[in-house]
Amino acid sequence: MQSLIRRIYRERRRMAIFGTMAALSGYLFFIGDDRSLHGLPVSTIASLGFALGLSLLGLVVCVLMPAYRFVIEALGLMLLVYAVLALYFPALNVDSAAIPIVNVILFMGGAQLLHHLFYGAWSDKYLNQAVHIDRATTLTRMEQEDLWLSLFPDPHTREYYYDDTLIEMERVTDQPGALHVVNSRGNGMFVEQIVHFDQIKRGWSFRTKYEVLGRARGKSGKLPVYTLVFEPRDADIAVHIRWERYDFPTRRAMMHWIDDWAGRKLDEMVEKSETKMAQINAAMGYGQEA
Repeated sequence: MQSLIRRIYRERRRMAIFGTMAALSGYLFFIGDDRSLHGLPVSTIASLGFALGLSLLGLVVCVLMPAYRFVIEALGLMLLVYAVLALYFPALNVDSAAIPIVNVILFMGGAQLLHHLFYGAWSDKYLNQAVHIDRATTLTRMEQEDLWLSLFPDPHTREYYYDDTLIEMERVTDQPGALHVVNSRGNGMFVEQIVHFDQIKRGWSFRTKYEVLGRARGKSGKLPVYTLVFEPRDADIAVHIRWERYDFPTRRAMMHWIDDWAGRKLDEMVEKSETKMAQINAAMGYGQEA
């Protein structure tokens, strides 16, 4: 249940954007209708209906078919564009279209074009941010020491580490405070990183800079940085993440914000930590009666 709540929460920005566009679209589609129901204009009712109905449908798609969630904002914008065009070209309305399937094809084609404009790599050469920062927070009932053991990369406590894609983690002999980390990416692929620690407060926070081997640095030459902070809150621990990247494509920054990318990443880390520590505690017999 906690995992589902987290997933729904991470869709809040996407649903707010989609719901607003759906509400405006519903209003425009019925703006010329003079009828009313219980004192409310049909256009207002349509606006509310579009917002609630389509937002609920969009949320179901995002939760049950998360791979398709990135089309939601493109569909919302296309719906709004289509509603505006229908004001000037009534033939676009399905109820007055000579061949409705053509309207559907035009709509889906337009949505595909907008999705490409949003997230296509074509803009990466022209639209970049000097620095982009992602932030997020999530809550867990884990013990603070367990949380530290599972989230802090340390070769000495590797058995507690949350990341099940980890292949290798060892200290770099000629670079004090640095780790060589290798992670699997499936299908025989892997990624190598050199992780540099520049701030560590055991049990409370750590900050790292990391370099992906084989990947060219941006124009600034600066390495990405991420920080994790653990904040006790009554019975919970609030885990904060801050991810800082340089020379970052604007289209990816927009996607990260709408998608709450850092929040999803943090939820995944914490959920894997909870599962890992539960397995370890169960194997050690914690919580079982003698």
